[in-house]
Amino acid sequence: MSNVNDDVVKCSGFMTKKGADVRFYLRRWFEIRGNFLFYYKNERSSGEMKPKGFIPLSGAEIDTSRISKLKIKIDSKFFTRTYELKVDNAKDYEMWVKAMKAVTNDPNRGADAVEAKKEIEKESKNNKVLFDRQKSVQGGSLMKKGSTFIKRKKEISLNDFEILVVVGRGSFGKVMKVRDLDTGEIFAMKAIKKSTILESNMIESTKNEQLIMRTIRHPFIVALHYAFQTPERLYLVQDFLSGGELFWHLQQDQKFSMEKARFYSAEIFMAIEHLHNNDIIYRDLKPENIVLDQNGHAVLTDFGLSKTELSSKHGNQTYTFCGTPEYLAPGAGHGKEVDWWSFGIMVYAFLMGHAPFYSDNTMKLYQMIMTTGRLAFPETLAPEAKDLITKLLDRDPETRLNAAGIRNHPFYQSIDWDKLELQEITPPFIPDNSDNDTKYFDTMFTDEDVRSESIVVAPSLSKKQHDDFDSMAYVRSRGKSVKPPPFNPSPSK
Repeated sequence: MSNVNDDVVKCSGFMTKKGADVRFYLRRWFEIRGNFLFYYKNERSSGEMKPKGFIPLSGAEIDTSRISKLKIKIDSKFFTRTYELKVDNAKDYEMWVKAMKAVTNDPNRGADAVEAKKEIEKESKNNKVLFDRQKSVQGGSLMKKGSTFIKRKKEISLNDFEILVVVGRGSFGKVMKVRDLDTGEIFAMKAIKKSTILESNMIESTKNEQLIMRTIRHPFIVALHYAFQTPERLYLVQDFLSGGELFWHLQQDQKFSMEKARFYSAEIFMAIEHLHNNDIIYRDLKPENIVLDQNGHAVLTDFGLSKTELSSKHGNQTYTFCGTPEYLAPGAGHGKEVDWWSFGIMVYAFLMGHAPFYSDNTMKLYQMIMTTGRLAFPETLAPEAKDLITKLLDRDPETRLNAAGIRNHPFYQSIDWDKLELQEITPPFIPDNSDNDTKYFDTMFTDEDVRSESIVVAPSLSKKQHDDFDSMAYVRSRGKSVKPPPFNPSPSK
């Protein structure tokens, strides 16, 4: 068998890989080294050293039956999962297949299953990578159960992260850029004060937000990686999106070009459509809740007001009055149509630089939304943009433009939805993160002192309140576990 740490790169380049439990393809940098096909989020020349995962090629079957679609299937001898990859062109397809088969057909590579399994486990340990939702048919320490590995490497806590800088703040607490001390990965850590959650009666909405981020997988929806707690705070560790809030970019540009408005709204449309397909209403769509990733793609964040399990009651309707006033839909009962109203407000704001209805008097604003407000467009605005916004801002939810209507609307005629979903369309703006990946965040946040986050105040929670927070602990596909803080009842409870 070859050395698992063989650094000779036999073949490298970009391909798209189908996710383990979603139908989306994610673009990754691949390298064949030794008996393994490693994949990275970015090209290794960018400085990324730790792979996102790897595919054992020893004894694998390479299926090229879908060559017409430039797809390669790898059926691993050691894992139940079949990998599906898509190559950019016919020349690269031939190169990858030849390189893979050179490993799989080599009689000196991985003939013995026991030895191959040892090699896989060693490679996993060396790279601190446990497989991307793979199940070992051999069982043992690499087998997964649910979202966490049976074998735990360590317990996770605030001490596992280096807090680098504050990037956002709200009434709930703050968001910080952090570094995982174990892996070196960068995340966004949302710190929520338990007292604020309790005082605002936000236990259920906080659980709901976490549940959505744990279960939904989509390229334009932020992912949750960890959730843990201290006696004072709940921490949600998410993707760090270094491109900054879309609201910040809108302020800088004053208004977006047609190209930018079309691109960003199309990506967010796909995120909202995916939520709706999973019976979730978002209910708080606005530029402040959309953040650009390092490549310039729009990502939906903040699910604190989202509603799940629509079909379980009220006939797919929810009656809670919530959201940002300028983006609220008219009417009492809100189904999925409420998000398409907010989507229309957002598209208008992208193109005009402001919401269509506004008043310092909240009641007057609601009146404008309900009945009196009229849409105003400049003569220079493209007819298809006017038509899209007008049909989205229909006060009757029954006739308001729906998902199918949006997909087929002339405003999006130039959008290839399949390519957009695969992130194969180049964004109109690529963040420059070469020297400072917080440059797209407001300095009122980034100038804050981060040291106060390490201060722990004694809890004053009842046993039931403590148990509510305890149930929120979560680790996503990683070899770590969560240990809740001890319950120390307050004398006043």
